[in-house]
Amino acid sequence: MTLAAAVFWCRHFVDFHGEMLLLVHWSILAYTGLVKILKKHHKRTGLLVRAPHLDNLLNQPFCSVEVRAQLGDPATRRAGCVFMPVDIAVGHA
Repeated sequence: MTLAAAVFWCRHFVDFHGEMLLLVHWSILAYTGLVKILKKHHKRTGLLVRAPHLDNLLNQPFCSVEVRAQLGDPATRRAGCVFMPVDIAVGHA
């Protein structure tokens, strides 16, 4: 693999990894927002609807910790494998 190709793939990998981290953070933010909305609804109406909605939400793949870990953790582990050849080729090893 040439240095230009390695840099090209590293750049795309960094972009992909950044998107995975954004996905994780946005899903956490969405879950937190829903919890706050349901809590305020319960406070104003007295109707406890939080438990069924949160159970349903936690069954969705984007809120599952396991699915997010399957997406993000391997990408993070592979970063070293991808960047090691580029560091060696550039002379930073």
